[in-house]
Amino acid sequence: MLDNVKIYEEEGHVAFYYDSTEIYRFRNEELLQIRNEDGIQLSECMERLEGRRWVTLELKYELARIISNKFAANSFNWQEQFYSIEYNHMLNAAFEENTEPRKEQLYGCISQKDANLKALALIEFARDFTQKISHSKIRELASEKIKQYQIRN
Repeated sequence: MLDNVKIYEEEGHVAFYYDSTEIYRFRNEELLQIRNEDGIQLSECMERLEGRRWVTLELKYELARIISNKFAANSFNWQEQFYSIEYNHMLNAAFEENTEPRKEQLYGCISQKDANLKALALIEFARDFTQKISHSKIRELASEKIKQYQIRN
């Protein structure tokens, strides 16, 4: 993962920089693209950032702050957007801190059969994690961070 990635508002776009090199950008009109999921309007930009190794949780909140300030009338549901982001972040963090035997079970795959076992173990882990953590606690955490970053909801 790249450390020290910064986000800047520039004329007509928002850009992400690593050191002094631009690594990604969104044009202003792209910032308002909507993905509708079960009647909830979510940010397409957030989805496009998923899976990029340099994207941190803080960068996502900063981008949301920029969108919220630049386009105050945006119709995104930031509570739902960040509930799923916080949940995935917590799941990944818990998975990384998991016990060595489980890691060996998951990372020691060498065949397709083992890869299938890995997938089943991940599903089992996610189910166990979900039972241990309260969804309302994740929503509270997301709500507090939205307030902290002064994102309009």
